[in-house]
Amino acid sequence: MHFSEELSRKTKELLSAVGHVEHQLKMTVEATTTGFKVVKVFVETAKDTMGKLDKFIEFLKQNFDVIKYILYGVIVILAVLIVLGVQYRFCRMMRSDVVSNKTCSQNCRY
Repeated sequence: MHFSEELSRKTKELLSAVGHVEHQLKMTVEATTTGFKVVKVFVETAKDTMGKLDKFIEFLKQNFDVIKYILYGVIVILAVLIVLGVQYRFCRMMRSDVVSNKTCSQNCRY
């Protein structure tokens, strides 16, 4: 009797361990499947993004001259604003230092 009880107990432990391993395998398969789904979505998103990036680069290539002239215009406008700002600052400085300087006062209309 003692041997059969021991055998029964060991068999139950073994079945329990097998059930635990089976559960762990199921969880691993589910996690792996989910991981593959995430990677698949990531790859599809990356392909879509690359397609949009290719379209944007093609747009830039087609409109390079227009973009170049717009940038030149912005640079010229910034240069004019900087020159006007320096002139304004210089005139204010001269006006505060030398009140009798009529030339600077006449040129500085701010």
